[in-house]
Amino acid sequence: MFTQDLIWGVLVCLPTKSLMRFKCVSKLWYSIIRNPKFAKAQAIKGAGFRGLLITNVFYNPNTFRETPGQPHIFFHVKLNDCGRRLIYRHLTIQEPKHTRFTPFVKGLIGLYNHVMNNFTLCNIATREFLDLPPSPSPPPSADLGTHYVYNYFLGFDPVEEVYKVLNICLRYDEENNFVGTNGTHVFTLGVNMNWRNIASPPLHSEFNEIPEHIKDGADLVEICESLAINYGSYGKCDVWTMNKHCGGGELEVWTRKRKSLGRGGLTRLNYAGTLPTGEMMVAEQDLLNFPFPIHIYDHLKNKSKLIEIKGFGSRSMEMDPQKIKICYFEENVISLDCLMRNQQQY
Repeated sequence: MFTQDLIWGVLVCLPTKSLMRFKCVSKLWYSIIRNPKFAKAQAIKGAGFRGLLITNVFYNPNTFRETPGQPHIFFHVKLNDCGRRLIYRHLTIQEPKHTRFTPFVKGLIGLYNHVMNNFTLCNIATREFLDLPPSPSPPPSADLGTHYVYNYFLGFDPVEEVYKVLNICLRYDEENNFVGTNGTHVFTLGVNMNWRNIASPPLHSEFNEIPEHIKDGADLVEICESLAINYGSYGKCDVWTMNKHCGGGELEVWTRKRKSLGRGGLTRLNYAGTLPTGEMMVAEQDLLNFPFPIHIYDHLKNKSKLIEIKGFGSRSMEMDPQKIKICYFEENVISLDCLMRNQQQY
């Protein structure tokens, strides 16, 4: 008869896929695998998958628009396998009601519909889904002169050690001009089970204006504990980082580093994610053919290396490169049910 400590020690070294199968071996194994402390131990052990996760909203070939009901397919590949092995299909969500995704946060992702105001929390590793109650934001308007856009953001509070979901409702007029916010709410998993209203943030306040005009938008990111703005245009990548002024004091200034990437400036570069090392992933998202390249850019050393993503097969012709989402992903076997019951992992 094996002791519980021995079973724990063996299970914690197994990959996530095996753990999901072994939950049905016995009640003891099931309780061990669902224990939040076990999830933390497995993450420290590094037994779960770590690498790139790629997802895409497959568009309707007749309308060329992403719509609810089109499958969401998640692929994964290890960083050191790019260009050598095919991408493995991790999970397919058939006939989803969602149109957008949040970034991954400690193994979890949020799926939501920006028009219908619904949000589902998903653990890709355990294949668990959890629908949150509707936010108190105004319901979708039947008035043709006004419509709402519901934006959701997923985060983890390291102080309180809880996951939080932020919902911001934006209102637009009949000409699609932004009018203002119609509610900002926060949902803390495992606490009260209700949306909490917070004061809407100022949307137009200046924050140390960047000295150069940026066209077509940019990505606000965190790199090495510093605020950064990444702007990818044709053939080059600009990274503006907010740093303390050389003269000391509280003055903060934006500094820029530029790196030429891509193939002769013919392809547009877009931010695809950040690795734990602080290196940025920049994808050439104007390409219509696969495999497609990803540049791993170290802005501190101003150096880059190129990897290629392969293995989508015939489905690549249905994929819109502009909507490919790439991120660094680490599996987390934490149960969503445990999170909602405030059995914390961290």
